Amino acid sequence: YQRRVHGRERKDTLIEKVREATQDFEHCYTFHYNQSRSGPFRELRALLKDSRFIVGGRRVMQVALGRDNETSIADNLYKLSPHLVGECGLFFTNRPKKEVKAFFKTFQVPCYAKENDIATEDFELPCEALPFPVQMDPFLRRLGLETKGDNGGGYLVEPFVVSKAGKPLTSECTKMMELYKKQTSIFRVTLTAHWSAKTKIAKKIKGAKETAAPDDEEEAEADAADDIAEDCEE
Repeated sequence: YQRRVHGRERKDTLIEKVREATQDFEHCYTFHYNQSRSGPFRELRALLKDSRFIVGGRRVMQVALGRDNETSIADNLYKLSPHLVGECGLFFTNRPKKEVKAFFKTFQVPCYAKENDIATEDFELPCEALPFPVQMDPFLRRLGLETKGDNGGGYLVEPFVVSKAGKPLTSECTKMMELYKKQTSIFRVTLTAHWSAKTKIAKKIKGAKETAAPDDEEEAEADAADDIAEDCEE
């Protein structure tokens, strides 16, 4: 019961934040991001302190925008709802459209790949001394490495293929890439649609590509969004 109440309160808070931002800013954008990482959103927030990012469950954000003009807080704002797909959010700002588009076109942050991401390069560990304390050997063996250790440190007995370009990454492989500090993914934000408080017009941004997620991924998306929402709010 407490969990249901907390969930309801969280959704109500998200809806209220969207509606408040609609009153405070001239422009509202929908956007898609390709990595559920909190770090890049902290950087975005620092760079755009005069604006506001809102990330949460997409269905809740759609409710906040409205389903028609009668339920929408502003004329035609509800027309942004179909553009909230996959890993997505809302960006509110008073900055000129040209400036906003130019910023997001070039903004990108290197980050670690996630499980099931497609590897972008071959990465193999040769038989050699490992750059980790010998106490880490049990953990490395759980990741699939065949290691031996002595007082002088640990070393790899057999070569270990961490990734093959074009193949999906396993959880173990992504952990190895983090240990070796290999950031092979790029965090990007793609603006997908825009609404203006002045013109009351909502429309898709030219050239924007949107990737829909199956309905059964909604809960996972919401959980991931909860992990980064704190970094996107004021």
